[in-house]
Amino acid sequence: MKSFGPDPQHLYELAANQGGYFSSRDAEQAGFSRSLLAWHVRRGSFQRLSRGVYRLSRFPASPHEDLTAAAIRAGATPRAGDAVASHVTALALHDLTDIAPDRYEFTIPHAKRYRRTPPGIVLHTTTRPLPADEIEVVDGIRTTTAARALIDAAAAHYGPEQVERGVWESIRRAKATPEEFERVLAHESESLRRRFREYVEHARERLKVL
Repeated sequence: MKSFGPDPQHLYELAANQGGYFSSRDAEQAGFSRSLLAWHVRRGSFQRLSRGVYRLSRFPASPHEDLTAAAIRAGATPRAGDAVASHVTALALHDLTDIAPDRYEFTIPHAKRYRRTPPGIVLHTTTRPLPADEIEVVDGIRTTTAARALIDAAAAHYGPEQVERGVWESIRRAKATPEEFERVLAHESESLRRRFREYVEHARERLKVL
């Protein structure tokens, strides 16, 4: 229900559920006009991070603030909905890669493929809805699980050495299991399943000698 005036409590509760971050659309739904939003930025109570993305100043900055801003623009927050951080971006959230991506990757339903892509963001599409057990929330961002992220990275021909190391790290640190990889692989091509099973087997062999 639309408010007849600004509702600071509503905006606070909404932002609090997102680590203090909110979009201009969130602010509008809480009754804040653009001019009032700009006034709060000038006053210092809101921090403007990028076009359409803000943080309540009383909340500390996230260690992934740029990614959080991208997630809000892409719709990958628990409240927003249908996008999830994926591929190398998800690997970075799970701390399974040491390569800093120059763009943020998200996956959206194929039916939403006509969505405008914000700058600095890559949108992948999927015709198969991601099951709930392949999605989790990391630092307030909806993201694919470590197993799903590694398989997506392998499917996109991300560096084989990086993927294999990520598989080993994920098993060693209990972020994924061989059984979970096998379950997630069920809907993938035979060539990908064969290639990825080699990564898992190599990881198992390495762990035996530790």
